[in-house]
Amino acid sequence: MYYKLFGLILVGAYASHLDDEIERKSGYFDGDWNWEKVQQNCTRDNAPNIIQFGSKDDPFLPWDEQLVVAEGLKADLRAYDDKGHFQQSCFPELVPAVKSMIK
Repeated sequence: MYYKLFGLILVGAYASHLDDEIERKSGYFDGDWNWEKVQQNCTRDNAPNIIQFGSKDDPFLPWDEQLVVAEGLKADLRAYDDKGHFQQSCFPELVPAVKSMIK
């Protein structure tokens, strides 16, 4: 069963197990991603309502991997050079992103 979403916000997203044994065992990456189905499930005004935050200096996720997700979902990619894996206790960019989705 699928539930329609108003929108989707991704932070530090990736689409493969990245050769990590634990991620491989999770099973999340065993099949191909159905990008189109995800887009259809979070569409507003006939366009994907998806925002993705990614940082080029993420110590865990290669930038190319983050681009795979952004391109696959046709996400509004909010790219940074200095946010790492977004593990800071304050994320001021999030509230304006949510507000932009509900306008």
